[in-house]
Amino acid sequence: TDELAQIEGGRFARIDYSSIQGWTGLLGGVGNIGDDPLFVQPGDPDGPFGPAEPDLRLSPDSPLINAGDPDFVVDAGEGDLDGHARVLCGRVDLGAYEFGIGDFNCDRVVGWDDFAAWADCMTGPFNDGLPDGCEAFDFNADFDVDLQDYAGFQTAGLARP
Repeated sequence: TDELAQIEGGRFARIDYSSIQGWTGLLGGVGNIGDDPLFVQPGDPDGPFGPAEPDLRLSPDSPLINAGDPDFVVDAGEGDLDGHARVLCGRVDLGAYEFGIGDFNCDRVVGWDDFAAWADCMTGPFNDGLPDGCEAFDFNADFDVDLQDYAGFQTAGLARP
């Protein structure tokens, strides 16, 4: 119908690797997800005139984690809206924020196993880049892993057994 994603010239846009709540797949496209994206805080928590804003970061159970285009290639210096690495745990997430900061082993929990890997990733402020896989520990998105990032790691809160 004319109401559906129509673009100039009467053609329809192809939608791939998107989160469209309620999507049934009848309109085609590849990699689309119709389930609830499970954002941290999807709505405005205190109404349209309050100071708080929605938080569209992904919760650990989100179906959007690692659900982006498997052929996605990150451009140099490209990050999510927080400036963190655009791909963590091997595949880009759907949405504007990448899940997994602090989650070195990619189990969707910031825990003691992640803490055990911290020393291997610690670079200090004077480095030539992050060791492979250590992007999850760059909390302040400055391309190194140092004590400032450790403070972010503590704030993320280690999961308790």
